[in-house]
Amino acid sequence: MKIAVLMGGTSTERDVSLSSGTAVATALRSSGHSVSEIDTALTLEYPEKSFFGKDGANETSVGVARKPPTLSELKEMEGKLRGHVFAPGILEACRMADIAFIALHGGFGEDGRIQAALEMAAIPHTGTSYLGCALAFNKDVSKRVMRSSGIATPEWREVRDTETKVSEIEVPFGFPRIVKPAKGGSTLGVSLVENESEFEDVVRETLEYGEVVLIEEFIEGREFTVGVLGEDALPVIEIQTSGKVFDYESKYQPGEAKEICPAPIPDDLAEKLQKLALATHESLKVGRDAYSRVDFRVSAGGEPFCLEANVLPGMTPNSLLPLAASTAGIPFPELCERISGMVAPRG
Repeated sequence: MKIAVLMGGTSTERDVSLSSGTAVATALRSSGHSVSEIDTALTLEYPEKSFFGKDGANETSVGVARKPPTLSELKEMEGKLRGHVFAPGILEACRMADIAFIALHGGFGEDGRIQAALEMAAIPHTGTSYLGCALAFNKDVSKRVMRSSGIATPEWREVRDTETKVSEIEVPFGFPRIVKPAKGGSTLGVSLVENESEFEDVVRETLEYGEVVLIEEFIEGREFTVGVLGEDALPVIEIQTSGKVFDYESKYQPGEAKEICPAPIPDDLAEKLQKLALATHESLKVGRDAYSRVDFRVSAGGEPFCLEANVLPGMTPNSLLPLAASTAGIPFPELCERISGMVAPRG
């Protein structure tokens, strides 16, 4: 097949996406596909020359920088797009492909706009639809859906940039608290706030990532994640870090965190987390022809709380979904092949 791997973009997770996309493209070429690596934020001068054979491909792996691009750098890139989700030439290249493999993360990739544009152009793509993306990416909306489906999630409160007096905000739980962007991923902009004195400053800083911030109850306990591939839950992973939050550096720098798969937990807890991951995947309309990764905290009393679902989880060399798949006997090239195989190419 001809596969357009979409990566990069203008979100705060741009570097992660470039690493994911390069890894996916290399794996798909090893399976015999003709692959084009396409950065959706950069103009493609000659879209008709997008596809090339394996011998001409750049197989250099892209790692993730220790720090993400600055917000000013990303805003400058986004400004050049002038409100469009694709840079010039990108959609034309996608039309030449049998399918588009979406390796984008964050806004303009995971919020549903890219998916909607591809679906309007009748271009088949991997992952969930625009609806599943929109539901999962907005943390307030996704938590409301979880709660209505009987899935426990930590208490939360939204704060908008129009609420100027942060000190007067009523929060139905104490400290410590998690403060994070209502839309985002890779733990960017996420802070653990220990007391009132730092709370307002952290909220103000977090509002730089978007107009809405989520204040969330911090669940003291262990952290787990479960990958979902179609209708199957993958082995549970436990995440152990030196700090209380699994932050950006811990996620993407080798040796910064310990990720144990399968998690050293009783079988009944593993099965419970897998069932909750499948229920979350279904409640957010991700679909049986898509994949996700669902994050949990388990309290000291053994109660699981769902934090969020990632409908385009990382596919970098240090990412969690590939680790879980490998533990289940699915090597990375086969994982990419299975994800691609969930999509019906254009006839």
